[in-house]
Amino acid sequence: MKKYYSSLDTLRAIAILSVIFYHTIPHIFPGGFLGVNLFFVLSGYLMTASIIMELFSTKNFDFKRFYQKRLRRIYPPLLLLIGTLSVFVLLTNSVDPIDFFKDSLASLLGVNNQWQLVNQVSYFDQFKSLYLLKHLWSLSVELQFYIFYPLFLVNIFFMQDNKKIVRIQRILILVTLFSILVMSYLYFYTDINFTYYSTLSRLSAFTIGGMFFIKSGTRKNKQNMAYPFKVTLCFLALLFFMLTLNDHSLLTYNGGMFAFSMISGFLIFFIVESKKINTFLDIPLFTFIGKRSYDMYLFYLPTILIFEYYSGWDGKNPYLVTMLLTFIIIALGHLSYHITQKVSGKDILFSSIIISSLIILIFFLSKMGGFTTKPNKLPKTNDSSYVSSSTSSEKETTSSSTTEESIDTRPKELLFVGDSVLLGTKDYLNDLFKDDQIEIDAKVGRQLYEVKQIIESHPVSDNLIYVLSTGNNGLVSKEEIEEIVKSIDNHSLYFITTAVPRSWKTATNNVLKETAKNHKNVHIIDWEEKVLNNPDNNWFDGDDIHLNQEGAKVYGELIQSNLDKK
Repeated sequence: MKKYYSSLDTLRAIAILSVIFYHTIPHIFPGGFLGVNLFFVLSGYLMTASIIMELFSTKNFDFKRFYQKRLRRIYPPLLLLIGTLSVFVLLTNSVDPIDFFKDSLASLLGVNNQWQLVNQVSYFDQFKSLYLLKHLWSLSVELQFYIFYPLFLVNIFFMQDNKKIVRIQRILILVTLFSILVMSYLYFYTDINFTYYSTLSRLSAFTIGGMFFIKSGTRKNKQNMAYPFKVTLCFLALLFFMLTLNDHSLLTYNGGMFAFSMISGFLIFFIVESKKINTFLDIPLFTFIGKRSYDMYLFYLPTILIFEYYSGWDGKNPYLVTMLLTFIIIALGHLSYHITQKVSGKDILFSSIIISSLIILIFFLSKMGGFTTKPNKLPKTNDSSYVSSSTSSEKETTSSSTTEESIDTRPKELLFVGDSVLLGTKDYLNDLFKDDQIEIDAKVGRQLYEVKQIIESHPVSDNLIYVLSTGNNGLVSKEEIEEIVKSIDNHSLYFITTAVPRSWKTATNNVLKETAKNHKNVHIIDWEEKVLNNPDNNWFDGDDIHLNQEGAKVYGELIQSNLDKK
């Protein structure tokens, strides 16, 4: 593989765009996070090609040149990102500078994924704070692979054996199987974040890429007339995975990622083997994006987070916002690529001014409105502060709101399950339902898959009523909600809509309301409508998400009035 395959840049473009869409239109691209797997497979393929070809041609391997080449590509854009965000952090005071420094240091040292695990940073808790470097977990996994993989391959190559390629291929297969088993084990026996961030569970994507290079290297270069058809099938399969898999399902971590990586490997293999396919996929726009995909990846999440937090974008006009953010990310990626790879020293200042201006443009666009009903404030970084104002003061017993419907005064058996929003109203709910049998299971950062586990493990009685506060920490899918409905049989189930000013709000509430229409035992407690109908309310604790004492009282009364209706 001596020539440059520009069609592989098209794959890089698909990978970065899918990752962006995963964050901006997750209800359409719930599996867009798999773009990272595509990056990993490409890295494994190309790195194996580079190492093996040098070993066979020179009978030696220049480690110094190998590492210098990659460090020159990786670190200048990374330093530019950290430098730019450092200015943002200092000017806006939106993130603790000490925390940002620690995150930056972990990223520079290539241990961001382990750092997030140690600090219990959930990749799936999307609003808790501005974790501007959270996405660099994947760069750390890649850096760790860059460090150890050449040593691994070179040692295998120089073993006294004539069947070097066969031995390498067999060992790569064994490592792949080991990594797949590790991912499955971690999914069932540890926290899902450990499964997502772990280097060992992610290793299979790289080794699959290596396996497909070995496969291409042991074949004669034959033009197969069926390759175009096979490439089409591969693209359709990848699209299917991106449209259907989600980031915490059992299938994703027990065969889904492996299947996606294998299909990616086949796709790369067919592209490299066929001149016609390589020419056909040499699409100027996609190759332009693909060449800048690394720089775009560095800037994509900070861009989206800054826009969301300052605009309070709640998911309205998703395609318009996606196009806008994608354009900005491409522009930032291009400028980063230009500054770090293409320009002379005298041009750096000018380019730096442009990239800083684009960051400022994000602020202006987020302040212009039109994407949400109410501007958003930054949340606090200390989770305990979310619940302090509604639980530390003396509690007041409140009466339910007056309704035109008849009231059911019989004692109820209630199970509340939710996150920090529900947690902040726990004491008020206990007072409001003091004559009922009530259990409240609420936790900061709770995800929907945890809600399902709690429901399935809870003892069931004939009169049990479920009340779920979900969707505050991220998008919920129709399939997940239907699984919850199915798991409770015919018991009454109340979903509380979310009012968080985030990109997933509209899509999440639509799913909840559609589910209620389709099931007689499912009902909606419309917190979003309550908030929208009272735009001048003073219910939130400084972040338009978590509730103060007055907000907790109103929230509890809304729940009570809905549960008391016959």
